[in-house]
Amino acid sequence: MNNKKVENRLFKDTYFLFERLNFDVYLESENRSEILLALPRCTKCGTPWRFDISQCFFCGSINSFLIKDENNNYVSATNASQKMSRYYPCINDKCLSNEKDVEKMIKSKYNGVFDRKSPFNTTLENCLKCGNDSYLYDTALIKIYVIDDRMQNINYDKKYDGIILRLYKQKMIKFLIQNLENKLLTIFKSVDKITMNETEFESEIEKLIQNPEAFSYTP
Repeated sequence: MNNKKVENRLFKDTYFLFERLNFDVYLESENRSEILLALPRCTKCGTPWRFDISQCFFCGSINSFLIKDENNNYVSATNASQKMSRYYPCINDKCLSNEKDVEKMIKSKYNGVFDRKSPFNTTLENCLKCGNDSYLYDTALIKIYVIDDRMQNINYDKKYDGIILRLYKQKMIKFLIQNLENKLLTIFKSVDKITMNETEFESEIEKLIQNPEAFSYTP
């Protein structure tokens, strides 16, 4: 590889691709071609644990991303007019946060329970599938090769759970799973190698991650 700029971009593209899919990505300080992938999963059923989802501190309801308009009707935050005032409540009508005095206190300082600065919401505390309250991290050590052509020799070191090949002149990714016993990589249990372009690769992995049935998980 003689174009370090392109090589660096392909390394970074690979890191960000997995981060977008809610993997934690840890880089080897002295070797940027090695990454440790980590995915939090429920200790009971194996479903991915979603830290991007928040819950109401008072009742545990999941953030619905709805706001209240001036008539107290719920409106999707993404579809609301920019001129509309932003108040992000818990949609559980029986929640303590919706009682008059408590709601008044919240409104005096924050734009609702699910306001970004509000202390009245927490990250996900229970599995979305089974309700279990604990999770663990499954990990996989991955080696990334940026190669000039498909015939280039690769060192398939067995210390790596998986190997990713990025073709220098194409947006193609080849993912080889070396350790079929690795729990994190059970999401790819239907195949032992994946070859596709970057967009297809990201879309396929996202579908697998979001489908709990893709996991053959034994705590």
